[in-house]
Amino acid sequence: LGSGSWLGTADLLSQWAVGHDLRLTLQSGETQLNGVNARDVAIDIAAINGNFDLKTVEIGNVGEARLEITGLLAPTPNGHQGSISTGVTAQDPRSLLQLLGLLPKNENPVWAEALGQTDLTITTDLKPDEEGQSANFRVAGKSGDLDIEATLAAAGHGDLLASEISADFSLR
Repeated sequence: LGSGSWLGTADLLSQWAVGHDLRLTLQSGETQLNGVNARDVAIDIAAINGNFDLKTVEIGNVGEARLEITGLLAPTPNGHQGSISTGVTAQDPRSLLQLLGLLPKNENPVWAEALGQTDLTITTDLKPDEEGQSANFRVAGKSGDLDIEATLAAAGHGDLLASEISADFSLR
């Protein structure tokens, strides 16, 4: 798994969890990150026996946007197995994108102009086999006037982004 990626971070956490148990629960009425205020932030994660359990990662309200992430990753001899589900609902997702560092504050790039009322589901399924790690990503939903459907599959050893990748993307 590539260093610096979320999969690389999950890999490091699950390796650490093999010999250590961790349970982290945080709740915040208000949190500021990247110059954006988020309210009703809750994080409940556990790393036990190598398993990484995202019980709840939730941002209840950031500029009328809501983010929820849940999932479970388990180590196997050939990689990680499990799934992660992410839901985004928003009147306008730009504040959430700024909070996450994906959109510079006080800038409105051309790609962000089409965003509006958003209801997206993003799922990730990881499955190892004798060839290495495979990952399937699916995005489905709507933002503004855009209907979005996308799938991406990656398989191989090491960094998944440098592996065999196939994708299908539909934007209407």
